[in-house]
Amino acid sequence: GRSWQRRDLPGPDGGPVSRVELRVSPDGRDVWLLGFGAAGRLEFPRLWLHGPGGWRVRHAGDPAPVAHAYAAAGGQALVVAGPGGLGVVGDGYATFGDWPSATGYVRTLPDGALVAAADTTGTDTTGGGERLWLGVGRGTNRRWIEIIVRAS
Repeated sequence: GRSWQRRDLPGPDGGPVSRVELRVSPDGRDVWLLGFGAAGRLEFPRLWLHGPGGWRVRHAGDPAPVAHAYAAAGGQALVVAGPGGLGVVGDGYATFGDWPSATGYVRTLPDGALVAAADTTGTDTTGGGERLWLGVGRGTNRRWIEIIVRAS
């Protein structure tokens, strides 16, 4: 704590922030701050990305996507999972047709890969087993591998 320094953030759009979360890429180059308002995770958070010039506000577009999971992917990309599948916040919001339709969660693994699930529990309700995707790469440059685990 001795080397910590105060850094003021540029003001977010919208109302006050009541809770914050950090997402850091495995290489430590991307530090995202997610600021949630009074509605908590029911609304898309305000976003800041820390870079050489300090904290910068990032916008996901208007309207912001519905999302409930967030992962720092590197390359100044924040991957989000929600009912519309996976998307990326960088300079605006984008989706990719060749990315999986994971609507549950997305997490960053220590080696920089992303793991995403079909739903919030990782269980495919169609009886096909647990359906996951592993996204190998950095930022938005990913090769996706589908993994299906079935009970024997």
